[in-house]
Amino acid sequence: MRRFFQSFIVLVSALFLFTAGAAPALAASTDCGATSQSIKEQLQNGANCASGKNQTPAQAGTSLENTIKSAINILTILVGAVAVIMIIFAGLRYITSAGNEQSTTAAKRTLLYAIVGLVIVSVAQIVVHFVLNRVTKATNSSSSSSRARD
Repeated sequence: MRRFFQSFIVLVSALFLFTAGAAPALAASTDCGATSQSIKEQLQNGANCASGKNQTPAQAGTSLENTIKSAINILTILVGAVAVIMIIFAGLRYITSAGNEQSTTAAKRTLLYAIVGLVIVSVAQIVVHFVLNRVTKATNSSSSSSRARD
């Protein structure tokens, strides 16, 4: 088990180093010097530049939304995977407790915490997507009404 965790840490570290090394190359390949924009447009342009795409601020708005949704989905998948691993680990602890009351209680507690974690992540996913949909609808309707006035 210890060897598995060591291998996992090495894999995650290597992945982190690879992505950290590639990010400056992606950012340097785009022209991101526009500063005469509103804060919302600057945030959208920053996400746009980080993605390595050259888009208008209107296109970057949908790109920012997609970037946030992708990040949330990836984090949810990671937390879900960790929770499933903890459920399996709790099951193994429960099986190998051999009737020891302390080990059985610890295994049950681990299982309970893993399930509660899954429920919290599920509710958080629903709330974040709800808020994100409301915010993007509000910004899209306000930007379309401001364009109609112009």
